[in-house]
Amino acid sequence: MESNKLETINLTPDDERLMRRWELSQHACRFCFGRVLQRSKMGKVIEVLCAECHNTAQGDVHEICCCGADCGALGKALECFSNPNRSEVNPQVVMVRERTSRQ
Repeated sequence: MESNKLETINLTPDDERLMRRWELSQHACRFCFGRVLQRSKMGKVIEVLCAECHNTAQGDVHEICCCGADCGALGKALECFSNPNRSEVNPQVVMVRERTSRQ
């Protein structure tokens, strides 16, 4: 008769952090334009992570999204927005454009 033993998996601290609950944000990563994930605690975003390049930061989504990127003399010249016309040719949910009003 076979034993139904479960194999123990040893997780690293990074593995454990990545397995915590992440939510999709409406922002794109400033490093690779991948989708930014966010983790909240008591209603406040405490950590962000790019789903593509895995850049991460403690704090608000603007720490790694295009909206928070400082473009030198232009200030914060970019903004993330939801793609209103998704299609097979342009399937991205979140896109980046030049901000119409500079901050």
